[in-house]
Amino acid sequence: LDVVIFSPEFFVKVHQIYDRMLVNLEKYQFGCFTGEKPMSGFYAVLYALSACKQVDLYGFDPWTDAMARDRSRQYRYHYFDDEQPRTGAHSFDAVYYMFKLMSMSERANLKVHAA
Repeated sequence: LDVVIFSPEFFVKVHQIYDRMLVNLEKYQFGCFTGEKPMSGFYAVLYALSACKQVDLYGFDPWTDAMARDRSRQYRYHYFDDEQPRTGAHSFDAVYYMFKLMSMSERANLKVHAA
């Protein structure tokens, strides 16, 4: 088992990237997004992009309140527990747009696969 420890500078840089992209999404009228911080998956994807030649992202759908109400499917906020979402913690739709935009860049080497 390998343990990876991230420097505080990495977290600061990723948060700065998130903030800049959020401002640009709103500037170019993708929407108005709430969310006080990026989710851990955003940090993980940016780390993977820095460490891997190619990153393939599967099963990422922006969380919506409608998903929580849909009893016909087993949507979960976290894949690993039954935690309920905290309003305003993250902007999943903004990060979804960020990943899609990154996937359009040849430099990012990110492929987002539809769920």
